[in-house]
Amino acid sequence: MQVLQLKKRDTEGREVTVGVKVLRSWHDGSGRSIYLHADGIYGYKDGAPVRNKAEFDVIGSKIHRELAHRWWDATGKELSRKFYEQKESEERARLDDFVINDRQAATELDSVLYRVRPKAKKGEKKADWGAPFAWMEKFDSRPDWWGQAEKIEMRGFEYEKADPGAAETTGNLAANEV
Repeated sequence: MQVLQLKKRDTEGREVTVGVKVLRSWHDGSGRSIYLHADGIYGYKDGAPVRNKAEFDVIGSKIHRELAHRWWDATGKELSRKFYEQKESEERARLDDFVINDRQAATELDSVLYRVRPKAKKGEKKADWGAPFAWMEKFDSRPDWWGQAEKIEMRGFEYEKADPGAAETTGNLAANEV
């Protein structure tokens, strides 16, 4: 048995080193690797199970490959399905701040206007909002929050969805100064 040292992020985002116990490992020339972990799971270095049965082709020994196929048929397939469904669900929940609505035409989001002002530092008076602008005036591509967020703060600026009638409003910040 071998203990591999692996760097991971804990729940608070700090990088920690953990030991991963491995019984066997197989590698091929392309850099693909499969590990047989001490808990009996065939997977990757981080302990995640393999995604499909075809990945066992990296195992050169016919006998070991047959054992891996038996594990896959007995428990691995279901374990892998559950593991990757949970991972996808967690990622979806993490990214759920901004829901991409495929039914909503992209042109509807493109037509939304925002106003911007510098974020006030502690003790400073807030600046006036700038003139409404389209995303194309300040960004290379439409931000994922565009058209979905009422207000958002980022990179030292506050963005607020503009009322359609607010185009005549003037502030002390020109639309192209950001």
